[in-house]
Amino acid sequence: MPRIRKYLNVPFKDKNEAKSLGAIWDKNAKKYFVPYYLDFTPFIKWSENTPKQNLINYDETLIQFKHALETFGLILETYPIMNGKIQRCKTKEDKGSEKSGAYLGYLDKYPAGFMQNFKTGIKENWKFRLEKEWGEAKKALNSHLYLKNKGINSAYDLRVDRFNNLLIPLRDIKGKLWSLQRISENGKKIIGVIKTKEEKEIEYLARKKGCFYTQVSLEKQDEFLICEGFATAISLQEYLNKAVIMAIDAGNLINVIEALKLNYPFTPITLYADNDLKNTNNVGLNTAKAIKEKYEDIKVFYPNLDEREAKEGLSDFNDIVVRYGIKMIKEKISELK
Repeated sequence: MPRIRKYLNVPFKDKNEAKSLGAIWDKNAKKYFVPYYLDFTPFIKWSENTPKQNLINYDETLIQFKHALETFGLILETYPIMNGKIQRCKTKEDKGSEKSGAYLGYLDKYPAGFMQNFKTGIKENWKFRLEKEWGEAKKALNSHLYLKNKGINSAYDLRVDRFNNLLIPLRDIKGKLWSLQRISENGKKIIGVIKTKEEKEIEYLARKKGCFYTQVSLEKQDEFLICEGFATAISLQEYLNKAVIMAIDAGNLINVIEALKLNYPFTPITLYADNDLKNTNNVGLNTAKAIKEKYEDIKVFYPNLDEREAKEGLSDFNDIVVRYGIKMIKEKISELK
């Protein structure tokens, strides 16, 4: 079976460089192509799939990724191979022929990488991919279907990816961007990037722990109001006329709260919990109770729902806004003592 040729868009000024790397001229197609037995990484800057409007300094990308890998403790004899496949290598702790290190890198529209030390169990992302995607993403429209379904009239500072998924930047306590939460028009959510087979094999994960979203810098908030999801945060923000922090989900609430307490010990915190009555395990309220037990100074409020509302799927303050309107929050809010 004939192999598919990977053709290149090589400018005249680069033809000698491409030839020296091993590219071959196809007289019929009138283009250079990369033989199947060569690594495609050195040729990626001429790839037909590389958008001209997003040209990247590939030499600088390789240098930066190599530096990141070596800082992480991996040992590379050459520049990293960034072809989207797992590469094994030595670590500083290895002896003899051991290769306890692994990395995976991309040189596509959004260069990115992942590194892992199997001996220590430590793994880390190289995040240029998400930073670049966020920087180049288009602004979300107020008419986005998810926003309309949630009763939200403004897209605020959000952006969308090429599939029109909302992008919500997730940052740590220092403001560093670690992940993007994507919300589709029908409400499905993922964090980070869609994983390839290779990424899944080495547990390529976008960071969620301790990350959050807020529209106002923490330094400008005289109290921290926190909840789980984006729609709930916006509904509360519009009702309270104050910034609200989105912690993503119940499991991440404690991580965000602990980071806030460590860095802003004198700023009061109020938690607006979900009330998951429809589930046997009321995760939202039980999580809030556990946080209240650990930090007695934190105030906790939750939506007071009846059995009918619970059966109909209501569980958070945004559900109340969608069903009854924003003024109804005042009637349905209760404090956890």
